[in-house]
Amino acid sequence: AVEKLTETGADELLFVQTERSVNRDPPSPAKHERWSRLSIAAVKQSMRLSVPQLRCIGGMDELCRLVPDYGGALLLSPDGIPIIKAVEKLASSSPLSMLIVAGPEGGFTNDEELRLASAGCLVAGLGNQRLRIETAVVAACCAVRFFYDYKYTSLAN
Repeated sequence: AVEKLTETGADELLFVQTERSVNRDPPSPAKHERWSRLSIAAVKQSMRLSVPQLRCIGGMDELCRLVPDYGGALLLSPDGIPIIKAVEKLASSSPLSMLIVAGPEGGFTNDEELRLASAGCLVAGLGNQRLRIETAVVAACCAVRFFYDYKYTSLAN
């Protein structure tokens, strides 16, 4: 996911511990270094000018505090409105940045979803298929990038 998100234009990748996180320990320095190498290689391959910031944050409380710092926030959930409708809804406020929040294997708990929605996340879905997190975040990033690239391209024409 780090490689593909870098290639598709993510500026920042946040890693957070949730109730259903498989690994309860923070990422090791070796894992963080591997993610950095993958990100740098993807920057070179995709001809980007900058490497996304990789950050590990404490938990759900910290994530909820960060949500308002972004212009828009999407919470990926099977119960959400279609992602393109969600992006269109957020686009009306012309956000300069977009946070995409995806849960661990098994998804967020109901309480975590409620907390994120209360913090300002719009609940968005990616269709009927159940996707792994590494697929879901890339699909969501592509949908957001497609919408904004298309929106700004068509405004310029």
